[in-house]
Amino acid sequence: MSVQAAPTPIICPCCQCENPHDAVFCGNAECHKALGEFRYVTEELMETSAPSSIARSM
Repeated sequence: MSVQAAPTPIICPCCQCENPHDAVFCGNAECHKALGEFRYVTEELMETSAPSSIARSM
């Protein structure tokens, strides 16, 4: 009989909160960052719009 190890939790890179291994978003209500290799739409929009807004102000 073999014993299976529990799945490794995902640690949020922003708030360091421990989340279930299959979480998509951080469980911390104040953080709610997207986890894994896909970013939350808001994060993507903030990053892609920031350089253009800086360029417009120059």
